Amino acid sequence: MVVQNNDDIAFSVNGSAVYTHKADSLLNAPVGIAVFGKGQFMFDELRVQPLGALALAQAARNNQCGLPGASEGAEFVSVSVYEGAAASPVVVGPAAHTTSVAELRIDQGATPLYILVNSHDSMIWQVTGATERLAHLAVIGSTRSSEIASGVTGITRDRVSFHEAPNCLSYVYDEASSEFSRYRIKAMLAANHPLDAAYGEYELVALRLPGGERLAVKAPTGIDPSWRTESVDNALRFDPAGVALIKASDVVTDSVAQEMAVLPGQWGIAQLEAKGLLVEDGRGTYRITGKMHYPPGLHGAHSVRFLLEPGVPMPSGDPGHSQVTVLLAGGDQMEGEDEDRPAD
Repeated sequence: MVVQNNDDIAFSVNGSAVYTHKADSLLNAPVGIAVFGKGQFMFDELRVQPLGALALAQAARNNQCGLPGASEGAEFVSVSVYEGAAASPVVVGPAAHTTSVAELRIDQGATPLYILVNSHDSMIWQVTGATERLAHLAVIGSTRSSEIASGVTGITRDRVSFHEAPNCLSYVYDEASSEFSRYRIKAMLAANHPLDAAYGEYELVALRLPGGERLAVKAPTGIDPSWRTESVDNALRFDPAGVALIKASDVVTDSVAQEMAVLPGQWGIAQLEAKGLLVEDGRGTYRITGKMHYPPGLHGAHSVRFLLEPGVPMPSGDPGHSQVTVLLAGGDQMEGEDEDRPAD
């Protein structure tokens, strides 16, 4: 049995005291149970309960997140993801990067909600449903050029705060992992409030809160009928929810939100094909036939090969990891920008 008594935490086995530790130093140390010697050892019952008020108060004094405190009686929910399942036509932070989108759909209810969201990717969180129930949304995001590259739509600025991941909590999306268990504790300590529920997802489409039901894609949005079907299918492999319907003016952020000149990744390729500026020339190879801007985010699996037609100016922007070959008059080729570039 483990019992907290004021500043002491006492551990006893079968009624016999085994070990006592100061609660203050225990906050930053692991707790474990070990057995030694020959024989068979069994535990009839093992319960792990939320940290008490003393532990929460002590952690709050060393809070590096700077999260606003949750009001008494609020339900505290955490959502941690790698990225959203929809591409964004709006970039938050430096324009050379990309932003993904996920939806938080709030169900009707009487209890106010305090929601903490965290992501690896630059994210826009679309808050929908019973938004009046949301007391506060704390957004932990990755930094790009010293800016927190995340934003929110659907609620007013006075109910949102932004926090840097390096000084707070790193994202963890695998709910079955020990890292996620530690994340739950850290989130509770950072907010100085008991945690009611925590959810993790690699690629999030939409999540109903506070219950945690994952919502699947009904129909991808933002697809122009003029786009070539094969290119759309390729883009949906990366962004199954399509292109989010978002305007920069609707995004609440501590950074800068701006419309993209060209859609990101494979969506941008589909867009440029429809304008006649790109022509497919074999699987993963595209001829550049006119003045254009590279789609942002052509890194890793998103990279392609470009063939620049004779007399066509080099595109503006960043080709990412894509290979660019300059075609000379007479059919000769000159390799262009194909060096390795750092991924986002």
